[in-house]
Amino acid sequence: MTPPPWCKPVRHTKGGRNRNAGSREEKEAEERRAREEQHQLLLDEQKQKFLDGERITGGMFLEITGRDGFDIHIRTKGTFNRHVRGIDRNGTVSYRKIKGHRTPDFTGCHKAVGDYLAFITDKKGQIIKPGTVTACSMRLLPLPSSDLTTHGSAPLPAET
Repeated sequence: MTPPPWCKPVRHTKGGRNRNAGSREEKEAEERRAREEQHQLLLDEQKQKFLDGERITGGMFLEITGRDGFDIHIRTKGTFNRHVRGIDRNGTVSYRKIKGHRTPDFTGCHKAVGDYLAFITDKKGQIIKPGTVTACSMRLLPLPSSDLTTHGSAPLPAET
């Protein structure tokens, strides 16, 4: 009896199946390393876009903060994943409104952005320059040239 045409004959050779197993595992490990390196480059690129003031996705923000070791509350992570389509350095959120559900509260997302910017500023030892946009979308304005203090209340007493 002859085997059906779709059936290929099995050839047994010395060494069995494990002859090329070591090279296959090395190849898979190399592919995994290449994918991970490419993903890290993507995260670096997205982080730079975020710091430059461009919009990135909420999921990408979560990955960047997780990689940098910044913890975000679990419910805020859920809001980022479920509703936030994009976020920028100023805390501006573009979101997806689900029909029949209320508009989500983004205060945790705004706080997370501000705290993350403070975290990386402290981590790098940098000082935010006056006039730059901070996490709260506020600009530091120069003080008027009057006798007011930095709080704007009254002049400082003269030192003796």
